Amino acid sequence: MVDIVIEAYEDALGFVGETSRMTHLHLRIAALAKTHGDDFAAAESHLKRALDLDGQNEEAIEALVALFVEAERWNDAVDYLEKKAAAADDAEERVSIMARSARLLEESAGDTPAALEVYRRALELLPEHGPTLEAYVALLERAADWETLVGALRRQGELAEDDAARITVLRRIAQVHEQELEQHDAAVATYREVLDIDAQDSDALR
Repeated sequence: MVDIVIEAYEDALGFVGETSRMTHLHLRIAALAKTHGDDFAAAESHLKRALDLDGQNEEAIEALVALFVEAERWNDAVDYLEKKAAAADDAEERVSIMARSARLLEESAGDTPAALEVYRRALELLPEHGPTLEAYVALLERAADWETLVGALRRQGELAEDDAARITVLRRIAQVHEQELEQHDAAVATYREVLDIDAQDSDALR
């Protein structure tokens, strides 16, 4: 039955001249092919044809991303998220989509360097985007990229909402200098920054 419906829609494509209606038909065929026919190749083909007609069609892009994620074609999924990010109307939306790409690269593709690069580009676009900076810092920690981590933590400290949050970040910077990089002078200098904020801080006084 589904095959008959798909065939009817495909026949209709030959008689429809309006771009929006053709796009809709391709989307409908793709959904039927994927959901009822389990035909990934046909779904991919029709979604790409929909994008040929409407290059910024969000439904087509999201459907392709979902298709590629299900097929574990991570790089293809990221490529279409990049297209979506490029078409986004504002910087915050673009950065949020890029962060989604970075998570996919790290968590699914296992490509930490690529994920870090996407986060870095996102923060170049919007340096004060707190959630993306937080995710970047966390990934740098997991990757043990200590030198880069110090710089990212510095940025996080600059954006801290209050002295308590700033001190927390400075303590972590001092720990990285001392324990990971063995830069004891830099650790001491950072603890002095803590004391400039709170002269009674127990960690900095030890």
